[in-house]
Amino acid sequence: MPNIAVFIEQRDGAIKKVAWQMISEARRIADASGGEVWGVILGGDPATAAAEAGKYGADKVYSASGDEFNLYNSEIYGTALASFCGASGPDILLVGSTAMGKDLGPKVAAKLECACISDAVGLKYEGGWEVRRPIFAGKCFADVTPKTAMAVVGIRPNAFILE
Repeated sequence: MPNIAVFIEQRDGAIKKVAWQMISEARRIADASGGEVWGVILGGDPATAAAEAGKYGADKVYSASGDEFNLYNSEIYGTALASFCGASGPDILLVGSTAMGKDLGPKVAAKLECACISDAVGLKYEGGWEVRRPIFAGKCFADVTPKTAMAVVGIRPNAFILE
């Protein structure tokens, strides 16, 4: 029964489409194996994000707000996201493989001392996680299994379809 946390990235109040794609895929996995899907938003409008996240399958949406979240700061965002994961204990944290996500994901993984897998295009749970990512300039794929209790996975935009 995996609990899946999804970082809902927003810029200037607009939420990145990859967040909804990740929540939709997380919902599909949670429906097949149990567990919950949690959205996490830092800054922005949490009420609007929660309503939209619910449409795509999030069971809960957690938020943090304040002036420190108005502009992206990797140390502040990384500390907040790592604190959330440390307290709530998701099995996996999904972040978009955007400029922000590629900076934030490894920072959170380092703080939590867990696996970090970047640029994933596939995700599967069958008693354990299997993450598909391209290698050799996208000519081949590797299926990676994280060996830590929790993992941070960067998901490429448009890797998953919205349902």
